[in-house]
Amino acid sequence: MHGELAQASTLCGACSEVCPVRIPIPSILNRLRYDGVRRDTANTNTVGSGKRRTLSEAATWKTWAWAATHPTIYHAGSTLATHFKGMLPTNLGAWTTVRSAPKLAESTLHQQVKNLGVDHE
Repeated sequence: MHGELAQASTLCGACSEVCPVRIPIPSILNRLRYDGVRRDTANTNTVGSGKRRTLSEAATWKTWAWAATHPTIYHAGSTLATHFKGMLPTNLGAWTTVRSAPKLAESTLHQQVKNLGVDHE
């Protein structure tokens, strides 16, 4: 069950709250997602496993992971994305066939906190 069903949940925890036998469904789904990503990165052509990500998706997530661990780069990237949000694509493939593309905020969270006068130190 490493298919789409594990991706369909929002992981809000409601299923765990109502489960009469206390099955940790969100934890199980999280693990299935983790295993699915690990399998996606495998460079095998074995039946039942292999890459489901395209090369551009893999590069995008690798870049995101790197940027997210470098605060200066992340901050600069979020500021640039906010300033150039009009240039971002609105057609995101299958995602936008049934939904609207997500909209970026007018300002970054750091800018909003600074405007509120909150001292971050």
